[in-house]
Amino acid sequence: MKSLKRRVSQSQGKKKRDRGREELDRKEKMACAGGGLIFAIFLGCFFFQSAAGVILLLPLAFLQYKKLIVKKLKARKRELSIQFKECLLSVAASLRAGYSVENAFQESIADMHMLFGNESMIASELETICKGMGNNISLEKLLYYFGSRSGNRDIREFAEVFRIAKRGGGSLTEIIQSTVTLIGDRIETEQEIYVLISGKRLEQLLMKSLPFGIVLYIEAGNRGYFAPLYHNVSGIIVMTVCLVMYIAALCLSDKILNSFME
Repeated sequence: MKSLKRRVSQSQGKKKRDRGREELDRKEKMACAGGGLIFAIFLGCFFFQSAAGVILLLPLAFLQYKKLIVKKLKARKRELSIQFKECLLSVAASLRAGYSVENAFQESIADMHMLFGNESMIASELETICKGMGNNISLEKLLYYFGSRSGNRDIREFAEVFRIAKRGGGSLTEIIQSTVTLIGDRIETEQEIYVLISGKRLEQLLMKSLPFGIVLYIEAGNRGYFAPLYHNVSGIIVMTVCLVMYIAALCLSDKILNSFME
């Protein structure tokens, strides 16, 4: 596997990173870091109204950063599954037209450029696969490597089935078509689940914002109403307890919603 990674890396030269990898680029990571920092600053200012409170809550910025990273990676996996399904449809069409499976994957690059753009994840991965084949790396190894580093279950399963079929002499056209059907059914099911819980996500967002809205509304009509809760020991204790309860509620609501997608 190490030699395969090295050969694929040599085929890419100094080109951009693999877009299918389970990682984000610097711009995306900076956006997540900024979101985490804003989250910590907002909570520090709201619950403690002091720079010390913001500094003490900086670990929350890191936790929020990790949460946003995971969210983006899950979204990337879903997007890659959709793009991979379209790729297999293009490959199956080329196979029916009489192309070899290797040439079918090469021909699918143009379709992926047209559907998702030149910078899409699947287009970048297909270019990597084609360059690997140009360096005499077998297609089944390249697909296996693609599936293992993408972290995408659909691609890993297809790579394993493809390897067995290629060695056993199975009908690749039928196998690819059945794989497309299975992936499509899975994606449709996931989309239906997202639609069903989208209303719950909106309710969750409203409940997250409701405490702040109530406090700001009361403070707008009664200046200094919450002043006793800041800059004194008893007030800090009360606000700390409120903050802990709020964070616990956030974690519980996220866990409940995420359980529907596992």
